[in-house]
Amino acid sequence: MPIRQLACILLSGISYATALLFIDTCWWSILLFPAPLIIALRATAHPFAVGCLWALCALVPVLSGLAVALFILMSAHSAIALISSAALIIYFILLTGCLAVFTHYAQKQVRNPLHILLFWSTALTLFFQFVDVGSLWMLDGWQGLFFLDPLMPLTMSAVWAHLLPYTGKFLLLLIFFISSLTPLFLFEANRWLGVGTAAIIALALCCRPTRSPHTRECSGIAILPMVHRTTNSTRCAHMIVQQCINIIKNNPHITCIIMPESAVQSDNELPVEELARQLARTDQLASVHLIFGALWQHNNQDFNTLYWLHNGVVKAAYHKQHAVPLVERLPGWLVYVIAYFNYRYPHHLVTTIDVQRPLLAIWQDLHFVPYICSELLCAHVPLDDHQTVPILALCNDNWTHFFYLKRLMSAAARLKAIGWQRDILYVAYAEVVYIQADGSVVYLN
Repeated sequence: MPIRQLACILLSGISYATALLFIDTCWWSILLFPAPLIIALRATAHPFAVGCLWALCALVPVLSGLAVALFILMSAHSAIALISSAALIIYFILLTGCLAVFTHYAQKQVRNPLHILLFWSTALTLFFQFVDVGSLWMLDGWQGLFFLDPLMPLTMSAVWAHLLPYTGKFLLLLIFFISSLTPLFLFEANRWLGVGTAAIIALALCCRPTRSPHTRECSGIAILPMVHRTTNSTRCAHMIVQQCINIIKNNPHITCIIMPESAVQSDNELPVEELARQLARTDQLASVHLIFGALWQHNNQDFNTLYWLHNGVVKAAYHKQHAVPLVERLPGWLVYVIAYFNYRYPHHLVTTIDVQRPLLAIWQDLHFVPYICSELLCAHVPLDDHQTVPILALCNDNWTHFFYLKRLMSAAARLKAIGWQRDILYVAYAEVVYIQADGSVVYLN
């Protein structure tokens, strides 16, 4: 492989990976990856090798954290854990290589420079749209992997953030690739024209949205990002009450305490009614709203539930409706494989319940619609009918030790807030942020 092609592949792959791994500081490098990749694909006689090498440089650094998490999840059976983690990475490498082969030979039928520009822009758009929407089709569902979405770094720019509500994700991706590749094709016609166009586009797209000041929606809300694991549910309820008392002592103005997804974990049924009564009997907590996520068992079934307690009453109990593949549910074909080899899956699977999503009327002028983690991050359209009501998203980012994956989760929530034009209160263990519909944020922790 010529040095020029190799350099283009490395530049493109590193630019893409850097934007996702360091999304806060190097988000702008996402603008650099399309042009070198297309240069390498147009010049090569071995498109499959180019595609696979680019995936090694661009996708594998991001996927490695997911592969490690999957390995730890199945670590009770090290061989199966290693195969599953390797299969995830190999699948995306081969997928990229196959796309490179198809586009390489298809573009030979295109002669007009404008048509070539549109061809490559459309090909990249379709690839990343498939990765985001349907790349995990083998897990029984039209579902993708949002961690590889190039729009997440793009929404750090005010220009892209303002365009998203009007264009939608597919059209915005197409506009992004057209604007990124236009300087390349202009450069081939006139060097200075290409350089000048690239400079103008870079200056226009690299302005960041500012963080908004403290908003009314955040006042009076406190976050308790702690995990309570216990087999004694009564003792667990007492510990939560004590933690809430400590918060109110230091912050008397707090009237709502929120805990992330799976903050309370029990192998038994949770005495939520008793917890609600304990809160009501405690003077400091009598009027406090408590919202928390719980992972609990009943009749050998696991449930992922959001509870809302107030005035000694369980105001709402919402059970998660979307289960994450391999973590909270297994595809049908894998169930038969596990049964055939008499393999015990080393993780609790979650039972989903299709119920109406409640409206959490915390205060008279502040309501929330509850979402639990993947219900928000993996959704492509809102799953409720309250289009003007802010979303409360309880998320669990303790499944990974890689901070970049935790940041990508909150970036995905930010992308949803902009695209859906909905305020979102994102509550996780590593990060708690109120995201406004224009993309501006308030960090609460």
